[in-house]
Amino acid sequence: MNLQSNEADKIIKTVIDSSFRMKELIQAILNHSLLGESNDLESFSLTKLFSNLFQDISSLIKQRNAIVTLNSIPEKIIVYKANIYLLFKNLITNAIKFNKSSTPTIKISCVETEGYYHFLVKDNGIGIDNKNQDKIFNIFHRLHPRKEYDGVGIGLANCRKIVEMHNGKIWVESKEGLGSNFNFTIEIL
Repeated sequence: MNLQSNEADKIIKTVIDSSFRMKELIQAILNHSLLGESNDLESFSLTKLFSNLFQDISSLIKQRNAIVTLNSIPEKIIVYKANIYLLFKNLITNAIKFNKSSTPTIKISCVETEGYYHFLVKDNGIGIDNKNQDKIFNIFHRLHPRKEYDGVGIGLANCRKIVEMHNGKIWVESKEGLGSNFNFTIEIL
């Protein structure tokens, strides 16, 4: 009888865990589908956006002893503000999460080129092998098992959708074990 109770407990735990993952997945799909809905372009301070973002993810930054630096970031920018916040949040939290260093280091910079802002988010994380670099921006594409790294595989797909809303492109340059350079462009308005 005790064995049956243990088996029942395992089944119940599996059902509960699966339902939480399903809820997380449904919420992620909904959020992805709503990107760009009812948003207006607005001019705002990127410095303030980063200040708010760093405050919002401060526990992760402290927990992992991460260092995030900004270099040559434009003061004002015209974009879909909430979406740009999500774009940077996804890239920064991924750079921390997919990092085995005792001090994850993320450097964010920007240059203006031919009517676009070209942003670079550089990290010292685990890197991405060549065969997966084009695939990581596809919805639900995961490189690692859920046990190893949490998530549903939609964050970088969101990033691509946000960048495309701003008439830009996103790509990664990376070598496995040597970190990643996430590049994206957004149109200067």
